[in-house]
Amino acid sequence: MKWSTTPRQMHITNTVVSRTSISLFLFILLARIRDSSQLASSFSLQPTLPADIAFSKWASTNGIFAPSISCLTTEHSVGGRGLFASSNVAAGEVVASIPHALCFHSNEDKAHWAADITQQVRTLLLKNNDEDDSGRQEWVESWSGGGCTSYDDALTFAGSSLNMKDDQALEDEIKERLEKRAQSWKIAAAKYHLDDQKDYAMYSLVCSRACFLGPSWRNDTDDSEKETGVVGIVPLFDMLNHINVPARQNIELLSVGTAFQQMNEGSPKPDDLNEKDMLLIATKPIAKGDELLTEYMDENDTTKTGAEIKARKLVQWGFL
Repeated sequence: MKWSTTPRQMHITNTVVSRTSISLFLFILLARIRDSSQLASSFSLQPTLPADIAFSKWASTNGIFAPSISCLTTEHSVGGRGLFASSNVAAGEVVASIPHALCFHSNEDKAHWAADITQQVRTLLLKNNDEDDSGRQEWVESWSGGGCTSYDDALTFAGSSLNMKDDQALEDEIKERLEKRAQSWKIAAAKYHLDDQKDYAMYSLVCSRACFLGPSWRNDTDDSEKETGVVGIVPLFDMLNHINVPARQNIELLSVGTAFQQMNEGSPKPDDLNEKDMLLIATKPIAKGDELLTEYMDENDTTKTGAEIKARKLVQWGFL
C-alpha cells in the first residue's frame, strides 16, 4: 500500500558510525557521571525567548542530555527556530541522547500510524499536568506548525513564491495529495474515534514531526520494518529543520541498539543502556553557532517530478 504521508527519512551511514566509537563511549561515560546541576546548564548558549527557555528546561529535566546544543528562535535559523551547536562538534560525535520513554511510537500498521500517534497525544493532553508520568505533556503543548490542511493553506504557506496559475501540474498534485490525506483521515478518524474539529490539526502536526525510529524499534513479526522500524516522534530531532543542500546536512538519528550493532559488528550493548534510546550524531564537523540540519526527504529523487516534491513539502511540512 502506498502511503499518503511518509515520515522523515532516517539516515544510517555506516562510515560515520564506525568513526563514532570513541565519541560514543566518552559520551556515555559523561552521561553516567552527570548530575542534576550539570543537566540544568546543558544548553550553554542561553536562549532568551520564554518558549526557548522553557524547552531547554524541559529537556534537561526529563533526561535529555545535549551539552552541545541550544534551542534558539532566530532569523539565522532556516525555519525561524532550530537547534544550534553551542560548541564545536567533531564528526561522529554524539551530540544528544534522548530517553526512549519520551518518544511517541506507533503500535499500528503503516496505513494508520499517524492516527495511532494522534490518539496517544490526545489521551495525554486530556490528563492534568500532575497526572502525566511520562513527562511529555509540556513538550507536546509547545508544538506548532504542521503542514497544510486545505488548498487555501497551501496558497497561504507558499505565499508569493508560488503562482498556481503558472503551474497547473503543481496545483493538481497539491489537490491530489490533500484528497489522499482526507481519505486516509476519514478512515482513521472512524477507527480511532477522532474528531474533525479537535483532532485534525494535531493529526497534521504528527505527520509533520514523525520519523522512522530504526530497526531497534521494529515489531518482531513485521519483516517490512527490518531497516526502518516503526514510526514515531523524537524530541529534539523533531525540531531539526530541513535543507536540500547535502553540504549543510550534518545530523543523523540512530538508536543506541543500531549504533552499537554497527560499531561493534553485532557485539551486545551494555546491559544498563536501552537499545531504544535515541542518539543525534554529527555526520561532519559542526562549528559553534551553526544550525543542526537534516533532510526530511530526498529532493533530488529522479523518480519524482518537481510538482510531486513541492506538493509533498507543502502538504506535509508547510514550506516550499
